[in-house]
Amino acid sequence: MSARPAPRRVCLRPAAGADILAAAGHYRTDSGLGIALAFIDAIDRACYEIARTRGAGTLAYAEALGIPGLRSLAVRSFPHRVFFREAGEFIDVWRVLNSRRELPEALRHPAESRA
Repeated sequence: MSARPAPRRVCLRPAAGADILAAAGHYRTDSGLGIALAFIDAIDRACYEIARTRGAGTLAYAEALGIPGLRSLAVRSFPHRVFFREAGEFIDVWRVLNSRRELPEALRHPAESRA
């Protein structure tokens, strides 16, 4: 049996980090600290899945927006999606957005540099 490759490094763009903090703050205010922490844990699990599974998620938004290689993965138990591109040995996470909102407009301007 062959060994599974090591997970790739996940790099959050500043907008993705801000998305996560804003959503966690919203969950804390509206539903309490436990839900906010569960959201952070769900984001962590989604990023780990992306890091260890090449080709994870869907290319549906890449096609719809004309952004080659843009993938997204649903966050389990929350109405959010992680938007990312695979960049060799690391994952470039562009945004973490609530899927109940207008996603395409938020993704049209992700061109900030990685921090």
